[in-house]
Amino acid sequence: MPLVLVKDNQKRNVKLMHRINILMISADYEKCGVSHYTTRLLEAICSQANDLKIESIRIKDKIRFLSFYTAIIKKIVKNEFKIIHIQHEFSLYDNLYGITLIPFYIILKMLSKVKGFKIVTTLHTVWDLEGLKDTIDPKFSKNPLLLFIARMYVLSHIKLICELSDKIIVLGKPSVYILSKQYKVKPSKVKYNHHGVYTNKAEEPRKEEIEEFRRKFSIKEGGKIITLFGFPYPSKGYHYVISALPEVIKEHENLVLVIAGGLPDVGDVDSLRKYFNHLKNMPKELGVDDNVIFTGFLSWKYLNVLFTITDLFIFPYEKRVNASGSLNSIIPYLKPIIVSDSPLFDDLREAGAVITVDVKNKKRLKDAIIKVIHSKSLKKVLKKKLKEYLVINSILNSAEKHIKVYLDLIQRSY
Repeated sequence: MPLVLVKDNQKRNVKLMHRINILMISADYEKCGVSHYTTRLLEAICSQANDLKIESIRIKDKIRFLSFYTAIIKKIVKNEFKIIHIQHEFSLYDNLYGITLIPFYIILKMLSKVKGFKIVTTLHTVWDLEGLKDTIDPKFSKNPLLLFIARMYVLSHIKLICELSDKIIVLGKPSVYILSKQYKVKPSKVKYNHHGVYTNKAEEPRKEEIEEFRRKFSIKEGGKIITLFGFPYPSKGYHYVISALPEVIKEHENLVLVIAGGLPDVGDVDSLRKYFNHLKNMPKELGVDDNVIFTGFLSWKYLNVLFTITDLFIFPYEKRVNASGSLNSIIPYLKPIIVSDSPLFDDLREAGAVITVDVKNKKRLKDAIIKVIHSKSLKKVLKKKLKEYLVINSILNSAEKHIKVYLDLIQRSY
């Protein structure tokens, strides 16, 4: 029986003419972008397709990866899933750069021949092999032999994952090109789905909550707040903003830079800690320590307050082609955003919703910050463009595209 996607204009959801079961595999860590993304995506898919049954199984302890994989296989054997959807990240399921995923995928592929399900993989990180030296862990990049081994591993890992999957979803447009040109993956196998803006913004914080937040982090009223939000990876370029801050303060003294984010639960935390400590030392060295606040990891209650009182967000990312959950979290607050020239921000640039600047140039970055802070007309235009962008690229629209991917795969097997 063919499956048909049906629009219900009154309920504004997607219905399936035939009920299908889907299993989503991901992680459930507190400090992890993929974990948070999975939760939001599942909520959106369920709200869009009432007749679709989607279950999730999520790892909580990477040390126990073997029992996690075993539990998944048992669940698949006992049930009739049509789609197995895996959220892929190198450090998500083990502490071995994802090596254990390879035998797991091979077993899944063999099972799919017997059980008749399709394998969908979302690649959250697609390494640009040409720029790997500048973005990979320094302990690999500084040694030519280790860099070569790392490059070969990343190449073979991604190619094999793509080969064993029936469909690949990427959340950044540049990833489609990189997979085709560098990894030689057939373009027909790859689907670009926008990450999705998290549209279910929390309620406006109460006055008491704002006052509590200001007291907690010693943020005075009346000043301007610039926020850098997200885990502080070196490729995110936070050091460029701190370096430009002395010049910004010369023209606008009553200003504070808030760096909201701590160390994540996944990835090379030791290398990240070195960079984070470097960031923490910079303000004192530059004489602006009174104007910089490191909040560490914040709960969503506090983030809601911070995003509400922020005057300007900056995303100074370097050579990044993968989607940003941090970015898609702050867009609903409709605050001005300054971005680097990274391809990651091309969609926002095309929509006229952000200000692009060479973040490595202190003067240009300073000028852009001062311009946005003082120009009411510019803020108004950016707010209008962000509203339009949000409607088109919401997590609900992304969920609908995911459902279409599922249906297309299932239809082919009939």
